[in-house]
Amino acid sequence: MISRATAADLDDIRAALQRVQLPVTGLEEDRARVYLIRRNDRLQGVIGYDDYAPHAVLRAFVTLSRRQGHGRRLLHHVLREIYLQGFEDAYALTTTIPDWLLALGFVEISAADLPSTVRQSSDFSARLTPAARCFRIDRPTLAHCAD
Repeated sequence: MISRATAADLDDIRAALQRVQLPVTGLEEDRARVYLIRRNDRLQGVIGYDDYAPHAVLRAFVTLSRRQGHGRRLLHHVLREIYLQGFEDAYALTTTIPDWLLALGFVEISAADLPSTVRQSSDFSARLTPAARCFRIDRPTLAHCAD
């Protein structure tokens, strides 16, 4: 079951993100919304987004068990949440899941096309490397993910 992360989850979340070399900065900030899946009290996956209204920025996406469907469920959950919260679009930066994002309706964009508030996100600035690819999904397309 997917639940919203609490302060008690932060150490496990940080360890999971560091294991795959993802940034851990900003997880405690008010704009961060982090969700997780646990099974038998063990963390199975994490995903989150930062609230830069009217934009959302995906962050902290990692699964710790393969082929269990956790990644798909987490990604759909957070996209639905972004839609229900009324964001006009969402952005993602990745080196690992571009095919997933494209299949969901994200479009690849240049980093120069990111809104300034998104470019200033601690997660984006920490991960904006030459290998990273930027993606955007608009509200009408988010509506399809919310079904």
